[in-house]
Order: sequence, then structure tokens, then C-alpha cells
Amino acid sequence: MKKNLLTLSALLTLFIGTQAIAQTIPNGDLETWTSTTRDTLVNWKGTIGVEKIVGKDGTGSAVKIVTTSNTDIASLVSGNISCITGCSGDVKGVGVPLNSASGMLSIKADFASSQNGAVAAVAFFDANGTLMPGGVNGYYVAPLSAGPTFASSTVSVFITSATPSLGTVSVPAGAVQVIIAFFPEATDPSKSSSKTVGAYVSIDNLVVKAGLTTLAVPNADFEQWTTINTDKATGWNSSETYMLGSLTKSNQSNAGSAAAKITTASFVGNIQTGVLSLGSVQYGILPADTKYFPEFKINKIPTALNFSSKYVASAGINDTAAVEIILTRNVGNVTTKVGSGYGLIAPSANFKTIQVPIAMFQNETVADSAIVLFYSSRGKGSVDRGLGSALWVDDVSFGFTTVGINNEMLSQQVVLSPNPAKETVVISNHSNQPVTVTLKNISGQALYTYSISEFDKYNLNTAGLGKGIYLVEISNSSSVSNQKLVIE
Repeated sequence: MKKNLLTLSALLTLFIGTQAIAQTIPNGDLETWTSTTRDTLVNWKGTIGVEKIVGKDGTGSAVKIVTTSNTDIASLVSGNISCITGCSGDVKGVGVPLNSASGMLSIKADFASSQNGAVAAVAFFDANGTLMPGGVNGYYVAPLSAGPTFASSTVSVFITSATPSLGTVSVPAGAVQVIIAFFPEATDPSKSSSKTVGAYVSIDNLVVKAGLTTLAVPNADFEQWTTINTDKATGWNSSETYMLGSLTKSNQSNAGSAAAKITTASFVGNIQTGVLSLGSVQYGILPADTKYFPEFKINKIPTALNFSSKYVASAGINDTAAVEIILTRNVGNVTTKVGSGYGLIAPSANFKTIQVPIAMFQNETVADSAIVLFYSSRGKGSVDRGLGSALWVDDVSFGFTTVGINNEMLSQQVVLSPNPAKETVVISNHSNQPVTVTLKNISGQALYTYSISEFDKYNLNTAGLGKGIYLVEISNSSSVSNQKLVIE
């Protein structure tokens, strides 16, 4: 499925969990891990807030979906389609087969909820696994009216447009499967914190119909559960909370006996980046809706993030990992972004020590907290997310001086290709800020200077240059890198 099922227009936003941390990065060497055990519902995909409870009338089992943090979109989605290893090509979700069923869609179940904000959502997909148009960005959302105890209810009226307007939904022509999702609450971007910790919706005895046909929803009675063990890096949060297998404890490390391995995987049929984080960001539909939840308190502004890492991209995929640092300041209970650092992490079979510069924004001089996020895939521009792309991270710390010459991160972000070159070399800037490129001869004399915008490239004609070795100096607002260019 080629669109993100976690996006329900103004209703839902992506999340990364929060964690309280101190001035010194806790467990920065990633040596300390905790094994947690939880029940997982068979044939469904959900966040860490999915709980096994006693069913209606005190018999059997039911499912409860609970909001566990103020940035967590708690969810339960039909289909068990997470792909961690041995994956290739486009990932197609395994929802509920329609088997040519047609007519109005309805959802009947025994529901219970903590508030009148719980919702159900459905989305249809064609034979290619493509999200079909309609509703709000392809999703039809219905409010659930339920009290604190189980009561039978039928949902047949959904939001059918972005206006929004309510109406019935019929299976569209060409649809071969339907995804069904439940959320304990919808997102309200106007609130400073749009989640209510502890909000829940409970479900038992689910029946889904298309017209007069009852769809074969796997494990619709929520009786089948498995127990899983999950390793968690102490003091850190990760995509492991909703995408099992995207964070693992690895014995391949730069130093010590352990490191964190972050893997690009699949969640509900969509290729998703694995994330390891300190602090959190709640991304809104619009930039102004983005909210920051830093709990890493700093008493001195760092100028760099230091870490060791290696990166193995998925075979045949143009993928890179990335790291992002966000400095924030809180005034009057409003947290704003006042500085940042960002860098791509190129494929490397061995651990490398990397330093990413951090800079305050213009006219900003005060920061009181920091957020750190590692991503196993960048997935922007010409770079693709690759199933199975893996980033190992070890020995993370803040620095207060930056490397000015031969900056490793900048060297990885600005690529010369081909090298050696004959008539043309493409200089690609994969960083999120402009760079200045100066071509020098072996004596250090500047021959040409070029400016390349962020995520842009420049085609350098080398036909008029003599054969030999040249120096390429690359600089941005905070760093300088030198590379060699060979012209044959």
C-alpha cells in the first residue's frame, strides 16, 4: 500500500514516544537494555497500547486500545503484515479480502470507550495494493458512540469527504481488500497536547459486512493472542512500540558488547523508517501544527552530536540513514525550535565516528532542551526507503567543539560521481542546507567556485582540465570538508 495508513488528514498524525532524560545522555553507549513482555493480537497490527482484556459478559477475550503518551496515536489495524527481513519490492498490505462483495459497508461490534472521541476508519485498495480515492485522503472515518461498558453498536455512517460530510460508503468498483482500523481518540491540532493519556476503546465480537455479505475478518472475536518479548534500549524510545522488529539489541558494536540496530520495516503495508529517539516530535498536517516534546534538559548549548555508526542499505535501493538534532526553548509553556543539526549517514560496512554540527537559528541565543532522532532511511527526493536497510548506532554524546576540516558527515552528504571522472562529474548535495564548492589544483590554487542549493546538484564539465588529482573543498555555515577528485 503506497500511502501512509497513519495519515487520516486532520484526524491523525505520526508519533514518536517521549522519555525523560538528564543533561548527560543516559545509556549513550547503548549497553543497557530491558526485556519487556506483552500480549500481541494475532492477525492485527497495533501500537504498544493494545491490551488483552476479558470479553463481554465476562467470557473469552476482547481487545482494548489505550493512549499511552501525549504523542501516541494508539491504533488497531486489521492485517498482520510487518516485514522485517527477506522483503523485496513494493509491500502490499494484507487487509480483509472483499471476494467480490459489494454494497454498503457496515461495522458491528460490542464497543466501550472512555470518551466520545473514539473512531473507526476504513480504506479500500485495488489489486495493485493502491489506496483508492474517496473520503478524506482515501479514508472513511466514523465516530464511535460508546460508554464505559460493552454495548452493541453498528457503524454505517462515515465522513465521506474532507468537508466533512456524513454519508454511507459502498465498496468501490475495483476494490479487492479493505483495511479496518480503530482509534481511541482523534487528533485535535488546535490543542497544545492533542492526546489524552488513558483514553481507550474496547472491542469485542466484530462483524463487518459489505451489503448482505459478511466479510471473513481474521480473529474477529479477538480470542487469538501471542506473547512476545521485546528488547528496549534503556532511556531511549523507538518505532519498536508499533513496528515490531524495527529496533534490536546488536552484538555488533563500536565499543563494548552492544549497540542499537534500527531497521526499515513495514507497518500496515507501508515501508516505514525505523526510529531511535530521545525526546519526541508530533508532526502535524501543516508545519505550524508540529509540536515538540523535549525532555532532555541542557544547561549548555551543544555544538555537535558525536556518535559511531555503520549502515547497510537494502540491496539495490538508493537509501541513506539520517540523524536529526532539534534544540528547543520553552517560554510560557510554548516550546519552539531554536536550533538544529541534520546529517545523512551513507552506507558503510564498518563503524565510523561521525560528528554532526548543531547550529542555533539566527537571532536565537537560548536553548533549554534537545531532541535527538536517528532514522534508518531518509526517504526523501531521489532516495528511497529500502525494506531491511539497517543502521547501527553506538557511543552517542554531545560535543562542544566542531571539526572544521575533513568533516566526516559533510563528506558523506556531498558526493562526487563518477570519481575518477573524464568529461563530467556530478556534484550532488544531499544535505538540508546550501554548500559552497571550490575546485583547486594540487597546489591549492582555486580554479572554480560554485554554490549548490540543498538537495540539488551541479554538473561540472572537466573536459578542459588536465589529467591529474584535484582538491574539492566543500563548506557550509558550520563545517568544511576536503575531497580528492581524479580526472583521467
